[in-house]
Amino acid sequence: MALTQISVRLIDRPGELVKFTKMLHDNNISIRSITVSQVPGLCLFIVDKSEECMNLLKQKNYEVITSEDVIGVLLPHNPSSSEEIEKVAEILADNRVNIDFLYSSFIKKTNVLIIHVSDVDKASQALKSKGVYLYK
Repeated sequence: MALTQISVRLIDRPGELVKFTKMLHDNNISIRSITVSQVPGLCLFIVDKSEECMNLLKQKNYEVITSEDVIGVLLPHNPSSSEEIEKVAEILADNRVNIDFLYSSFIKKTNVLIIHVSDVDKASQALKSKGVYLYK
């Protein structure tokens, strides 16, 4: 099952992330995963209510760059475990699915590897067929 990752551009100055996360919190939208890129102001995140969030962002005039599907892979151990990441990468490579980018996260007391791939359905099927659990 795919998760919806939203990418927005925030003003690159102190306090903007606080303002942004407070706006989501004040509107009862919970952040499940977030990363802020080295690219100035680029914020990638997953929330519990993606449709509501997209509407709110448009209403508040945030620059939404993309809203796209990603995969959440449950990691039974440490999210930086190279062995587990290697296993996932190998399965995807064997199935000719390209990893565009990934980052680890902690969602509901679970380590999750967030992966943006070239083909979400193919990647999901390949991972599940090899016993990898996906976050829903």
